[in-house]
Amino acid sequence: MTKFILLSLTLLFPWATWSACPVLNSNGSLASAKRDGHYLMLTLAQSCPENVLSYKNLLLNSGLTVKPSMVANRGRNNPEMGSFSFFEEVTGLLKFSSNFSLNLKRGEFFFGHFTAKQNGEIVLDQAQRKGQLLIELIAWDDSKKLFNFYELIGIGSGAKWFYRGDSQDILQDNQFLYLSSSPQFGKRLRCSACHTSGGPIMKELAPPHNDWWTQKRPLSFGSAKPSATVSKWVGNLQSAEDFSFSVQQGTQKLFSSSIYQQIKSGLSLREQLRPLFCDTEINLISSLAPSSGGSRNFTVSSSGFLNPLMAQTQLNFSTAAYTAFASKYKLQFPETGFKDADHLWLAPVKSYADLLSIEILVRKGLIDLKFVYDVLSLDAKNSLFSAERCQLLKLLPTSTSGGWKNQFALNLKASPLPAAQALSSALTDKTRTVGFYQKSAQDYLITIQKQGLNEELFLKLLKDRNAVFSSEISKNPMGQILEPGFRVIFPVPH
Repeated sequence: MTKFILLSLTLLFPWATWSACPVLNSNGSLASAKRDGHYLMLTLAQSCPENVLSYKNLLLNSGLTVKPSMVANRGRNNPEMGSFSFFEEVTGLLKFSSNFSLNLKRGEFFFGHFTAKQNGEIVLDQAQRKGQLLIELIAWDDSKKLFNFYELIGIGSGAKWFYRGDSQDILQDNQFLYLSSSPQFGKRLRCSACHTSGGPIMKELAPPHNDWWTQKRPLSFGSAKPSATVSKWVGNLQSAEDFSFSVQQGTQKLFSSSIYQQIKSGLSLREQLRPLFCDTEINLISSLAPSSGGSRNFTVSSSGFLNPLMAQTQLNFSTAAYTAFASKYKLQFPETGFKDADHLWLAPVKSYADLLSIEILVRKGLIDLKFVYDVLSLDAKNSLFSAERCQLLKLLPTSTSGGWKNQFALNLKASPLPAAQALSSALTDKTRTVGFYQKSAQDYLITIQKQGLNEELFLKLLKDRNAVFSSEISKNPMGQILEPGFRVIFPVPH
């Protein structure tokens, strides 16, 4: 089927083989034809865009709409280094001929690039140094029904476009996640380290989108003055809420792809159920009000305390208690004197992609809701990065054929692990119904609210923050999801 698609593309777009803007594979060879908006637009380009300015002009001249969003890489309250990222969404009708056009919808086409501080100004970081990442890009392929990943890389004098791989390549790069005796990753593309599911991501997906530009709270640039170009783009920013919606649209589009789901179904049972037992991506939550607001109490989602598939609510805690614990453990935001990030209780949580993966597994009938709750009830208070729960992933059979549940039950009974014995009992306990688990989860959250913020909960917050860096998802030598060294997210002891 792939050969047929490539042949059809070559016949439809013969100029792709001699384009003025060739797209290369990572090994330097010419990439095969793709059917996404980015690749097809480059085939029509009369000259090759070698920086984000010329690339954006090509998009606009092609009749497309480009909406940028912006995040402060070193923290909203730490703009002095001039380090920001633009993430831009592309939509619109891309016309190639009277017979063919491509309608780019929300969630299908994103690209990102970065700023730097130069002579007191915040400028676009497009110096084309050898090996420098100038643009990173993700675009929906209308034939493959997967996302393609691209990079524009500086070569010292100019830049070249590289096709790095697609959603399926990312799944292959991560096939051994939590399943080998030591961390093991493929090397197809750098993007596999963050885009674990093969689609777009935004860590601060939920309001208030800590560190992102929003209409209610624009970003500050400190003593630096944005360049004329940066100022122009800042004047056209879309709020983080809009960008979050598009990222979720893109994730849903990928997960709704029959080809993607067919690929997933061909993976081992352990790989398919990995989002239930372990964590493959994370999102961040925080209090709704900024830390500088002066409120006596703050509100935060319960998803940092319990998997939201079991129960979810908003919890209210004392700001004074939180501040006291932050002082006791000498927390300080790196590079500044601030004791916290822009919003209180900035915490990693189970990702939107992982939760959606679990829901789809239930819809497909591979597992039922009781099985989900049986698993999540293990070490339930550690909704994220539970070693106790994740270690059971290896006890699953590798194949979905035959009576895999019976084999799993036998594997659990034969295991000396306490968690295995606990899950074995839960799976066969008919009194532990879905309703039983839901009530228990709701009661647990009610108890937390009644007790209020205590030291145990605060220490769990610190543990979860540290766990992101120590987890296997952060062991990929090509990168990790919180991008240490580039982004500064959490306050740390000093």
